[in-house]
Amino acid sequence: MEEKKRCPYCGEEILAVAKKCKHCGKWLNIVEPEAKKETKPCPVCGEQIEENAEVCPHCHERTNFNKENHSVKENIDLNNNNFNNNIGEYYCKTCGERLDSVNKCSKCGDEDPLYLDIVTSSKSIFKFIASVVALVLSLLIMWFAIELGVASVSWKSFVCYLILCYILNSIMGRIRILITWQMLDEYERTIRNVLRKNGRLSAIDDWKDLINDNLK
Repeated sequence: MEEKKRCPYCGEEILAVAKKCKHCGKWLNIVEPEAKKETKPCPVCGEQIEENAEVCPHCHERTNFNKENHSVKENIDLNNNNFNNNIGEYYCKTCGERLDSVNKCSKCGDEDPLYLDIVTSSKSIFKFIASVVALVLSLLIMWFAIELGVASVSWKSFVCYLILCYILNSIMGRIRILITWQMLDEYERTIRNVLRKNGRLSAIDDWKDLINDNLK
């Protein structure tokens, strides 16, 4: 026996598969079941995404890697910046294109596509200030030590002074790097946005490594 149902318009009994009521002549609104979308696991974060998705909506990484565009790391020309042996993946902060040199973007002409010039200039200033502060603090500490009778004017005191200068200079160097990174917070957000649009957010670590190398 065939399955039946009632017409939503006239209430008469009709076949369940009917598309038009034979009693009132009304066409029935038949909602076709939505086809189930094919999914696949993201190769980076493992979340389920659409089969044809090129960028994962969860981790913002590309899912269709190929040797030409998305090798794990490609050698970059880092001449004139003392990074010749480094490898990394970098994108221009202005146009978002993949860089083949950290010195200048070949597409938009940006001569500081990764903020390296800004980092270099600030490093020179802060390094000088940190050295002067370390020198002055060492002199003050030694002066107080001599005034209190803890130390005397001798070659041993001079050696202690040099060691103290070295220690304080190292500490000030660490503080200098931390302060510089605080100043670079806005630049980091810009680089992150560029990488997110390119689906290569993980490349932010390459940029950070590059900046850290230049801050030393």
